[in-house]
Amino acid sequence: MRDGLAITKAVFVAPPLNPSDYTRQFGAIFGLSDEVIHGLRKRIEERFLRKWDDYSLATMAPGMSADLLVVHDRDDVETPWPGGARLVELWPNSRLVTTEGLGHRRILREPSVIEKAVEFIAS
Repeated sequence: MRDGLAITKAVFVAPPLNPSDYTRQFGAIFGLSDEVIHGLRKRIEERFLRKWDDYSLATMAPGMSADLLVVHDRDDVETPWPGGARLVELWPNSRLVTTEGLGHRRILREPSVIEKAVEFIAS
């Protein structure tokens, strides 16, 4: 979208607001050293020819024009809910649907979440 993909609506489920926070948490979960995480970031930059900070939703959100629905669970420990809430504050024409008790993975299989996403895109 940042590079010109012309869409009018998008749905993000449990989005990580800042990739640095997410990779730091990823490293902690798997017991990876800072050196390994740095190498991971560097390899991604080299492979996709884009600086690591360019992946920040917080940075690109204010310039987005597509309508956005963010669905995020309060109990998500992998990508915490405040990040999704902050994204909605930064992204024009966006709204947040908060779920509870689904965490990070079950939210993707929850029929009511799928229904909300389909309704949003179809409206």
